[in-house]
Amino acid sequence: MMKKTVFLICLLLIMSAAILALAAPVEINLGVGESYLIPEGRRGSYTVSGEDIVRVQDNAIIALKPGRATVRVSGEKETEFSVLVLFTAEKTASADDTAPEAVQTEQALSSPSPLPAAPSASPAPIATPAPEPEPPAEEEDPSPDIPEPAADPTDPKYQYYDRASVPELINGAIDLAFTQWREDAAEGTKKFSRLGKYNKYSYWQCGSGSGCDIGWCGAFLGYVFDHAGVPMDAPNDSVPHEDGEPYSVHAAGVGKINTGFSKMERLTMVPRPGYLVIYGQQKGYGYKHIGLVTDVDELADGRFLIKTVEGNMSSTIRRYCYVFDSGEAVKNTAPCPEEYRCEDAGINAYEHVKNWNITTFCQTWY
Repeated sequence: MMKKTVFLICLLLIMSAAILALAAPVEINLGVGESYLIPEGRRGSYTVSGEDIVRVQDNAIIALKPGRATVRVSGEKETEFSVLVLFTAEKTASADDTAPEAVQTEQALSSPSPLPAAPSASPAPIATPAPEPEPPAEEEDPSPDIPEPAADPTDPKYQYYDRASVPELINGAIDLAFTQWREDAAEGTKKFSRLGKYNKYSYWQCGSGSGCDIGWCGAFLGYVFDHAGVPMDAPNDSVPHEDGEPYSVHAAGVGKINTGFSKMERLTMVPRPGYLVIYGQQKGYGYKHIGLVTDVDELADGRFLIKTVEGNMSSTIRRYCYVFDSGEAVKNTAPCPEEYRCEDAGINAYEHVKNWNITTFCQTWY
């Protein structure tokens, strides 16, 4: 009798675990024409609710038209994917289209929300995101047509944004980001240790389970601002706050962070230390990656010299320097002048600006 009772309890526990696994679907956002490669451990036979919105081909969920669909997986691990498909400006796919190459898009496992309209200066078209690039070799010369920074700091066209004007909470977050960078890369060197997908930043967002498979650039910033004591709201709960008080968004997905700051009415194209910077692909997907602005020098004619700390760059934390041109909507970044890299051995030129642009800055304060 005892053995039978134990067997029944174990059976109930197994059934409960299966029900719980299906009760929390994996939430992903896609634009029309984009695809999401289902992780190997979650593959099996697929049932699609909303076949006109998505289809599954070669273990990839392919977005056909805007809407919401569900993909259920029966296999080694029972999984349910809740897919929100958004518009794209360049392509409207149909069920007869040839499936695009499957790519793993950066997705947080929190509830998705439609992305708001980008700021007026941000690039319009949205296309399939490319995998995050490896930073090229450092010896490449900066483009010769990049304007040199003004030499005289007293020049009215040149302004350095001193961190003394930044709120204490935000300065604490910047300092903590530097601390995390020093833990990952010895100060003053360019030797990096790779953290992999599952680390304390991804755990901050979705726990220590093996299903915490996210791009952690946003989770790195969430971890830093949370541990620095900066107040945070979930994207859909975000509202405007008076007097520019320090605030951030509790999310890891770049699109969700953009959503939260849009609801707070805190998106801008003017950088300041402590702001978050959202990158997109030139003439493409507008919410590819996110970093933290640590230093800003305003140059002439709407250009800014910017330094950042960024997570999940080739699975590491790195610091970067580049020139941002606020007068350009698409190709608005250029490599950092050599003298600014030489003064700081821990800084890297942002060489992949050839493919990326700045979509917007998120005002954690003002």
